[in-house]
Amino acid sequence: MASQHRVPLPKRIAPILPILLALSAVLAPPGTARAVPLRGPAPEAFTPPVLRQAPSDADRDRLWKIFRGYHHNALYPDREAARPNHARAIVELGVILVFETAIYAAISPTQRTDWDARLDNRYPLRRWISFRDVRFDNNAFWYNNVSHPLLGSYYYQVARTNDLGPGGALAVTALGASVWEYICEFREKVSINDLVTTTVAGMALGETVAQLGAFFERGSGHWLHQGLAGLLSPTRALHNHMDKTPPRKAERLDDLGLPADVSHRFAFQAGWSATRTTTTESSGPAWRNDATLDLDLRLSNILGAGAPGTFADHLTEGNVTRLAASVAFGARGLRQMSFLSRAGIVGGYLQDIQADGAGGRRGYSVFFGGATSFDLSAVDAAGLLGGRFDLWSNTGLLGPLIVAEGFVDGWTLTGTFEAYPVFSLVSALALPSWKAAHGHEGLPSILREQGYAFAIGAVALGEFRAEYRGGFEASASVRLDKVWSLNGVDRFQEQVTDDLPTSERRVAYGARVGYRILGSPARVGASVNRMIRTGYLRQFVVQRADTTIGLDLDLKF
Repeated sequence: MASQHRVPLPKRIAPILPILLALSAVLAPPGTARAVPLRGPAPEAFTPPVLRQAPSDADRDRLWKIFRGYHHNALYPDREAARPNHARAIVELGVILVFETAIYAAISPTQRTDWDARLDNRYPLRRWISFRDVRFDNNAFWYNNVSHPLLGSYYYQVARTNDLGPGGALAVTALGASVWEYICEFREKVSINDLVTTTVAGMALGETVAQLGAFFERGSGHWLHQGLAGLLSPTRALHNHMDKTPPRKAERLDDLGLPADVSHRFAFQAGWSATRTTTTESSGPAWRNDATLDLDLRLSNILGAGAPGTFADHLTEGNVTRLAASVAFGARGLRQMSFLSRAGIVGGYLQDIQADGAGGRRGYSVFFGGATSFDLSAVDAAGLLGGRFDLWSNTGLLGPLIVAEGFVDGWTLTGTFEAYPVFSLVSALALPSWKAAHGHEGLPSILREQGYAFAIGAVALGEFRAEYRGGFEASASVRLDKVWSLNGVDRFQEQVTDDLPTSERRVAYGARVGYRILGSPARVGASVNRMIRTGYLRQFVVQRADTTIGLDLDLKF
């Protein structure tokens, strides 16, 4: 069991002590004893101090017990963190880079179009000092937004499963991305987008799968649990074998053999949908029918989260994660797919939950902090992009994440808000209209050859869900994306005569209701969703609107 220790309050937060003390008074009214925390030895009853202008040492000591010093190990929250093995992490990173380089060299004929770095005596100056050979590349969307985030997640997991924290793992990932771009691909210009997506998207994806892998490892030991643990976190399975360490097991398990000492919500959904599409480029609406599959895995890897008890923690180990994916298939094959990975890296957690007389819960929990994310989508472009998908990916830099949950009279109410500054790769929806009027000569190579642009912007997401005694459920969500293209650093910027700026916007919102079937674990549901996608390219504005209704059957556990 992780040990508790008292940490003196840093002097730098002394000016905001009155505010924090007021917050503590709201969370635990005077005269009410604090409930026993779920971890460690039971502390003495806590009564918030009386607020005054200059808090005493005793006040500071009491206040710090709200955010008590706790040695976190988020992958295995019921154990002390092992000593980080930096040397093995660097060696394993080197092995991966050598393996990647061997594959890269083996398929070198396919890379010749990318070998655009001039190996002359000014090569180091352009690459390392003036950065003139540091550009956006013009590779295919899927190469930039599948292979590089995946490679980054491998780098990150190598560090994470060697017991480095998220900060150290991010540094190892950035090192791997830099060595690959500057040294392994020495015959290419350094790719800015690859550096960003490998590092940041690698962290968002790597932390999420590392958390899920550890969660399944802590399960009952069933072959399915161990198979999922090995699939999600193969380096941890390798390290367990090398170190002769048995899989770590949770002390409490649920009916499915999954850890019951942390909070999770996993959902699998299959269904049918009908979509009505209208565009500014067509005379009337178009309809399509699809079969749909959805997966949504949410994990709060905080010991005691969601169970009766009162405590507060500061978190720095990627404790709150989500992995979601969906696909839709029609008569002509894949019509839509999306993927999202989000990790709450740092923040605070407050919980005050009590068991009620009916066997339910009463109270609340709140996570608030900073998160990073990676998401991508491919949607039927309704003929606007010449048969191509409308492609959009976001690498979300550190942004605010709030997850609040309340329990009252059999109801469970959950609200989530998150927002990020993003680096994006986005199809230019108005590009075909521009090409029809002006051609494509002189455009940036990425726009001309691949039909998408590199961009920066912001995304905000909100979700609310209400559930009554595990039977009835209703949810609503809204999302807004807005990005602007980055110009001036195209791979072949010297050949660009019209550095065409683009901007893209996406608004999506929807609602769903579901009901459990006769006490079974399955729910039937109905949903309606709407997405409005707009592309701006100078005087050209092109818009597509999709309205989707669906029926589904889902399982939650």
